Amino acid sequence: MAVAFVVAVSVPNFGFILSLMGAFTTMLISFILPVAFFLYACGAELSNLAKAANYGIVLVGFVGMVVGVQSTLAENAR
Repeated sequence: MAVAFVVAVSVPNFGFILSLMGAFTTMLISFILPVAFFLYACGAELSNLAKAANYGIVLVGFVGMVVGVQSTLAENAR
């Protein structure tokens, strides 16, 4: 806990770093990686419609990641 405090106090604009990491990792962990692992493990057994739905979820995850990172960068530019 003390290390986190020292880092938060010593790094200027630490909130920006946390926002950027959150925008990137939230979509990666929530949408992209679970579906990618599922497709890797069970992709051969899925129908084309199921594969398309899963790829759509991955696409939504990437779009959300890009929007989140762009929003964080725009917020920091102000």
